[in-house]
Amino acid sequence: MQLCHAIAALLIAFASPAGAETVTLQVANGQFNEIVRDSAQISGVVVAGALRHGKGPIAQLSVIPDPSWEGEFICARVLSADGLYEAENAYAIPHGWSGGAANLAFPTQHADLLFELDAGAVAVRVTQGNCTVRNPDAALAIWRDADGEKASLLVNAFAAQEVFMYVGSKAVKCVPLPISGLAAFDHSCELPDTLSGNVELTIYRVKNGSSPDPAKIRLFIGDF
Repeated sequence: MQLCHAIAALLIAFASPAGAETVTLQVANGQFNEIVRDSAQISGVVVAGALRHGKGPIAQLSVIPDPSWEGEFICARVLSADGLYEAENAYAIPHGWSGGAANLAFPTQHADLLFELDAGAVAVRVTQGNCTVRNPDAALAIWRDADGEKASLLVNAFAAQEVFMYVGSKAVKCVPLPISGLAAFDHSCELPDTLSGNVELTIYRVKNGSSPDPAKIRLFIGDF
């Protein structure tokens, strides 16, 4: 079964979420990096993911990079909410890239594990630059063929009592994830459907009435 899922993941990488042929970006160094840990490793990153999470039967990953990233690397990090599974891989956007959707090759050896995780239990963050830097500039990812699904940020509250996402002056209250065994992230902040292009987002984690250390992210939201 695991082999079937892995083969299917490779085959579907040549189709867009809508089923049309599209570009597939391969892992930059040719070696797919993923790990399943015995115990959670927490990175300290507040925004663990920005994605639409679908219900497709395989581990398919897509993104619309900011067109200004043409000729650069992007880094895709996939993380389970319990902190046990993590994949981190760089992909090169070709010179002359004209924009649009790209599938990211995701030849996982743990497709069954990923398929069994609840919706919201996988965070994907695709950022500008290679994986040696922590860049706040990200692009909305599509995980498991999320046609029509709501987009959200997945956030680690780090024991905060409340979490809010600000889009300009508009506040969106983030909600705790109804999932057990949370370690890497624990809140979901739903993105308004009207957002597109480059959007500045600020996450406030409120504890004892104050939020001294807001986290900022610039997110590119393309039109899938």
